Amino acid sequence: VDSASVSLGVNFINRFNDSINKEPLISSREPALYKVLDPTSGRRYTLSELLSGLLIQVLTELSSASNNSFYLSVINKLDNKNGYGLLIELNDPASALIAMGNWERTIMQDLKDLFLLSPAKAASATFLDNTYQGAAIRYRNFPDPNLTIDYTVIVAKNGKTYLVITNSREHMYAIIDKIK
Repeated sequence: VDSASVSLGVNFINRFNDSINKEPLISSREPALYKVLDPTSGRRYTLSELLSGLLIQVLTELSSASNNSFYLSVINKLDNKNGYGLLIELNDPASALIAMGNWERTIMQDLKDLFLLSPAKAASATFLDNTYQGAAIRYRNFPDPNLTIDYTVIVAKNGKTYLVITNSREHMYAIIDKIK
């Protein structure tokens, strides 16, 4: 998986969003993957540190199911807005799916700033099921077709298992196409 690095700090999401070139340079709209680094030490943030830094309650079950290694994913969507996602490397996929099922109650509120969502505008009352290239996807829609919360667990070409969480179906499908 090719990746670049960015630093987390004050107003990370706003600074990051402003720094990304909005002009689509790749017609295939492939997702870019970023490692997130501590701006002072250059050390890679763990998943727990990222979520805590974004004031998101860290799910103990999810932290213990992951090896705390993750990538931030960005894609320029069809509406020319940035879509965001997380690829979290797992050591216990079954426990991660249970944790995600438990997180469904609060995930919209927890990820609203990272995924640029308005929870009050959710179009579906609960999470629904979908499949793409054999991957079982859970999702929740919003009125804008370019905004959702989608998640799945997949085994990548590199043999590692990842929990993928994105804010659009387009982004989810692009990640599956790239790493599966």
